[in-house]
Amino acid sequence: MQVNTNGKVFEEALVAVRPELDENGKRETRTNAAHLLKQIVSAFENAYGSDPLGGEWKRKGKEPLGLVYGRIQSGKTRAMITTSAMAFDNGFKIVIVLTSNNNRLTDQTHKDFQKGLPGIKVLCKRDLKKARLELEKDHLERLLRKDGGPGVVVVTSKNSKSLADIAEFLKLVNADILPAIIFDDEGDES
Repeated sequence: MQVNTNGKVFEEALVAVRPELDENGKRETRTNAAHLLKQIVSAFENAYGSDPLGGEWKRKGKEPLGLVYGRIQSGKTRAMITTSAMAFDNGFKIVIVLTSNNNRLTDQTHKDFQKGLPGIKVLCKRDLKKARLELEKDHLERLLRKDGGPGVVVVTSKNSKSLADIAEFLKLVNADILPAIIFDDEGDES
């Protein structure tokens, strides 16, 4: 799969996340996001076949996994945001961001994704309540159709209640047939 590195969502995210970047910085950010997305797409191809973003998936291997690590304040969240933006430009529909069980950190990550992805629906764990999802189900289903828009991000903590809410959300929007990425922002926390 050829990765689109100049899509609208990515270009908007690049300005929103790092407005001060010069051309070299923008080129480096684009290269890094493209590298991460190519690794993700390669993992999808290995697990699901040669066209992970077209048609129904046929699982042929185990779920694809990857690891990106870095020091505190090293830009991991910005990398997730720009990679998510590029993923949306390339047909991905759902990005799940699992973060700390610390509500302040979860809220900060949610705000970072909202700021960094203008025009993308970014939900937080409070948005995953069943009643609210039922009200938005039609809108979300339209958004997540192949032709319906760029997609949706959900930022949530990793406690058992939040994970159950994520599972319910994914079932509600028929996510089993949508290209998705799950980022575990705090992999050292269970």
